[in-house]
Amino acid sequence: MHDIIMESGLELERQWKEYLGLYTLADLNEQYEKGNIKEIIQICEAIHDRRMVQMAYGIRRSGKRMVLLAGPSSSGKTTTAKKLCIQLMAEGLKPIYIGTDDYYKERDEIPPGPDGLQDFESINAIDTELFNSQMDAILHGREVDIPSFNFSTGKKEFGHRLVTARPEQPVIVEGILALKPELSYHLPEEEKFRIYACPLSSLKQNDGSRIKRGDIRKIRRLVRDHAKRDWNLEQTFEMWPKVRAGENENIFPYSGIADEIFNSSQPYELAVLKKHAMPLLLAEKPGARFFDEAQRLKRLLDQVVSIEDESLIEGDSIVREFIGGGEL
Repeated sequence: MHDIIMESGLELERQWKEYLGLYTLADLNEQYEKGNIKEIIQICEAIHDRRMVQMAYGIRRSGKRMVLLAGPSSSGKTTTAKKLCIQLMAEGLKPIYIGTDDYYKERDEIPPGPDGLQDFESINAIDTELFNSQMDAILHGREVDIPSFNFSTGKKEFGHRLVTARPEQPVIVEGILALKPELSYHLPEEEKFRIYACPLSSLKQNDGSRIKRGDIRKIRRLVRDHAKRDWNLEQTFEMWPKVRAGENENIFPYSGIADEIFNSSQPYELAVLKKHAMPLLLAEKPGARFFDEAQRLKRLLDQVVSIEDESLIEGDSIVREFIGGGEL
C-alpha cells in the first residue's frame, strides 16, 4: 500500500518530465533562455492544482471528516491545507481549518528535550487532551472555543473563534505532528483521512545526480527564516540537526499510514529561491562554522538561472509560503 501511495506522490515528477521535458536544472535553464518560463510556471501550478482537486474528491468520496495533514519542516503544509480547503469548498463542503500549533501547552509547561532545551517539536509539547476533547465535540456538533496560541506570551488565548460544525463538515488539521497517533488517540479511526505533504523529488542536477534529500527544504527554510524571523544562516543551520532529529522521530515513520501523499515541490522553485538564498550563503566566510555547507548549497544554486521576476509566481503558490507575497 505504501509503495502505491509513494508512486502517486512521485507522479508529479513524471508529469514534469513527460509534459514539459524537464529532467535536469539545465532543461529549466533552456526554457528560461527560450522565454518559456512563464508558461512553465503556469503549467506546473496547474498540475499542483489538479492534484488538489483529486485529493479533495477522495476526501469527499471517503465520507471521512477528520483530515490530518502532516509533513516535515518547510514542506508547504500551511499553503497545502488552505488550498485543499478551497477545493473542498468547490466539492460542496465547508471545511474547518485547525493548526496544531494552537494547541501548544503553556510555554512553562513544555518539557525539555535531550539537549535540555524545550522541545516544541515533540508530542509532549501539545495539549493532546484539549485537542481530542475539542475535536470530539466538533464531530458531535457541539460548540467549541478554538484556542489561538500567542507566541509572544507563550499562552493559549480563547474567545476569538467559536466553532460549531454541521454533520457533513470536514475538519482540516495541519501540523508536523498531525499523523502521529498520540495526537488523535481518542478520535475514531473511521473518521481519519491522512495526508503526508513533502517535496519528494525534483529535477536532477546537471551531471545527472539527484539533489540531496532535504536540500530543497533546507533552502526554503533558510529563505523563510530570514524573511520572517530575521535569522541569519548560522541560526537556521544550527537548528537543522534538531529539526531533522524531530522529523525522524515524529514525522517520517508515519508517512506510510497516509491515505494520500502530496508532492509539494515545484521544478522551477530553486530558480526563484536563488536570489533570496545566495546573499545568505555568500555571507558565510571561510573558516566559519557552516562555510562548507554554504558552499555546497551555493554550487547547487549556481546550476540554475535565477528567476528575478516574482510577479510570475501565483499568489496561492506553495513557493509563496517561503518568498512571501502569498494571497491565502
